[in-house]
Formats: sequence, structure tokens, C-alpha cells
Amino acid sequence: MICPQCQTENRSNAKFCDECGCLLVSSSAQTTVISGSPDPRAALKSIPVVEEADEGFDFSEPSYAESSTNTSGGVQNRESLEHVARDMFPGKFDSGKVSPFGSPDKSADLTGLEKLVDSSYVPPAFSGRAGDTMEMPPVKAEHSQARQYRAELTPKEQKRLDREAAKAEGAHSPKIYLFIFLFVALVAAGIAAGTYYLEIWGGKSIPDVVGQSEENARYTLESRGFTVRAELVKSDDVDGIVLLTDPASGSRAQAGSEVVMHISTSRIVPKVVGLLQEEAEVLLRAEGFNAFTFVPVKSTDNEGLVLSIDVEQGERALSNTPMTIEVAVPYTVPAVESLTQSEAIALLEAEGYKVVIRPHYSEEMKEGIAVSTEPQVGMELKSGETVTLYVSKSRARELIDLTWSYLSSASDFSINGLSYQVSSIDSIEYTGENTVTYTITARYYETHYWFGFEAETRYGDFETLTGTITWSDSNEISGANPTIKRL
Repeated sequence: MICPQCQTENRSNAKFCDECGCLLVSSSAQTTVISGSPDPRAALKSIPVVEEADEGFDFSEPSYAESSTNTSGGVQNRESLEHVARDMFPGKFDSGKVSPFGSPDKSADLTGLEKLVDSSYVPPAFSGRAGDTMEMPPVKAEHSQARQYRAELTPKEQKRLDREAAKAEGAHSPKIYLFIFLFVALVAAGIAAGTYYLEIWGGKSIPDVVGQSEENARYTLESRGFTVRAELVKSDDVDGIVLLTDPASGSRAQAGSEVVMHISTSRIVPKVVGLLQEEAEVLLRAEGFNAFTFVPVKSTDNEGLVLSIDVEQGERALSNTPMTIEVAVPYTVPAVESLTQSEAIALLEAEGYKVVIRPHYSEEMKEGIAVSTEPQVGMELKSGETVTLYVSKSRARELIDLTWSYLSSASDFSINGLSYQVSSIDSIEYTGENTVTYTITARYYETHYWFGFEAETRYGDFETLTGTITWSDSNEISGANPTIKRL
């Protein structure tokens, strides 16, 4: 008999295929099963419940005639599901046995069995056969993918299976490899950090010696295997202590490498008197001083020369010690314009200058105001030299005063060759061009001498006389009309 599943040739009375285990039926039975397609559960319900037999299962193939008369339900039912059930559970269907599903008069309820057993399933052909060839049935599209059949599960069982599947999937997730890598990396980093901390590698740590004396710091560093070099640094701290190290404390360096210690030393006020201001500033800043001030002082010395400093040179001092440094600046003629004559003279004399007054004639300016100097304002001039101060003055007032002073300097004048005795000066006016007019009251007189005797003077009547006088720039009479001169 040829298996319809794997096309293997079996013995004529075989019930199942020796190769794939498929149920073997006659060709007529197959036709009946396919054409009827009854409900498999109806056939199972007609199966009696019997006790399980002690004797072994008879694997002999019953004849088709006997199998077809066992039930009135039709040959196709016996040859399909019922027959399969009897083959799977041979002892359950023998008479005289107690059925595990209930009383003998009740048939077994095999509802759902069709979900587990698919009658259309065809097991693969045995690959170990040799000999003849066979024709493979064509694969239909609807059967190209394998189908799975499983019993229905409760929601609780389904959740449990889902959790187990998720755990199984997570166990093989790439994340586990990332976690393993990170764990190994952290362990390696911890080992590296520990060995570095123990100074097994990476050099030695430079100890903190800041604030220690040079001797103690040198001993500490050399005991750690470093070579030491000291450099003096100007500081306000106590002399001889370590300010810092290079490399810094706490850093790593190989044994035998050099460590430079910066040792504090006091700041000393440099000698700056007699130097130029720029040179003095460089020396002061080199010592770290930052609170010095240069003050200009008038001097006959060279400009920019340091004259004095108000702290002791060559002595210790802090960086913020205030210092006042006097620097020579030349004498210059100060600005005196618009000052009064007395104010301008005082300012010039304060600079050590001698002052000579010269008038600056102007009818527009107020008299007595400083107009200019010679040398000019801002010019360098050593102390003790002479400065000419020009003060505004009215020429009219000057000539009026000069004429008044001349007419009042005597009582007798010769006017046009005649003698006059002036009794009063009535008026003097400036007419310009260094010329003034005057009006006086005077009387004519004559004196006679008789043969050596006492002289006799005869006076005329008082009368008013007028005239003009022209003065030179040097304030001398350059002309008069009528002529006039003192007697």
C-alpha cells in the first residue's frame, strides 16, 4: 500500500505508514472521507467509553469490511477521526473498561481535538530512501507558509507566556553585550585609577611644601626623588619661605625630574635720586612697588632728573608703601595775562624772577592790567633772570599826569620869553598824538636892579594863559606853543 503522504510503499495490511506514520486507508475509504466531510466531533461522540485492556494493542490491520460495520455513522467517520482516536488511545475504546471521561454509558467529549489534529497535514517524505524516483506534488500558494496550531489559552497563561518570551528575547538582546562591555570598562578603569593612586605608574605626586622654609621644602622634595632648584621672588611675605613650586603641588612628575621652588625675598627701595624719571620707574616696578607718585618740582637741574624720594633708599618696604618722588622740571614764565599789575608781579617773583614794568598803551583796556611778558609765557627761563611785564596804560592819562606834574613842579615859568608866576593850573586835556593842552592862571612880572642896590619886582594883573605841549615817547617835551620852560 502506498502512503498518500510520503509515497512510501508499505505492506498491504499496514494501518500506518512505516516511514511518516500517516494513516493508511484504502482508496475507496479515502474517496468517501473526502466527499462526505462530516463533523469529526460527531464521530467521536459515538465512541463508547471502556476500561483500558491489560493486553497489548493489536497492531494487526482489520479488514475494511469489519471496520465499516462497527458503527452506523458512516465509513468516512470511522476512517477519519474515530479511527485516529482509537489508534492514539487503544485501551480507552475496548469494552469492559472504565472510561476516564465518565461512566461507561457516556461517550468521551473530544471537542477541540480537530484544532490539534489537521487532517490536511502531510508529513515530509523520508529522505533516506533510495531507489526509485517519485513525483513531488506542486506547492500551492495558500500552503506555501507553514501553519501553526495551538490550543486556546486563558489571558493569564497568555501573559505568562508573553513575559517568558520577552525575557528570552532580552537575554539575547545586543544590550546585554553593551552592559558587559561597560562593566568590563568600569572594572578596567577602576584598576587603572587604583594603580595610579598608588603611584605604581604615572610618576610621583609633588608634595605640598608651600609655606615651608627653603631647607625643609628641599629635604621633602629630594626625599621623594626629585631634583630641586630655588629661585628668589620679591614678596611681602617673610623671607625664605616657599611661595609656590613648578610643577605645582599635587601634580605628577617622574622621579628625578626638576622641581623649581619660588623662595620669597624682601623688596628693597632702589636708589633713584640722580636718575631720570624713566629709569627710576623701571627699578621701582622691578622690585614690585606700585604706590609711587612722581611730583614735578621747578629746578635749575636737568629736566626729568629725580631730586628726592620720601622713603629711605636701600631699605625694605612693602609693595603698597606710598612713595613721593620729586622730579626736576625747568622754570617757565607763568601766565599772567588779565591779572592786575600787583598779582602778576607776585607770581613772577614766586618763580624767582626779577620784574621790570613796561607800559602797554591802550585806550580800550583798563589801566593796570597785565598784558604780556618778555620772554613769553611758557618759555624756559632759569630762576633769577629778569622778566619784563607789560601793563596796560592810557597814554592820555599818562601825558595828562606828566603835564600836571611838570606845571606844578615850579611857580615861575618863562612863556614866550616873558616871566610869569603861575598861581593855578586850571585844566589839562589830551588831544592825541602825544599832545596836551593846558590852561593856567598866571601874572606877568619884572625885576629891576638899581646900581647894585636891592632889586625891585613889579607884578602885573593875573590872567588866563593857554598853550600846548607835545611829549616824546620817552616822555620828554618835544615841542610847546607858546614855548614854556621852568625858571
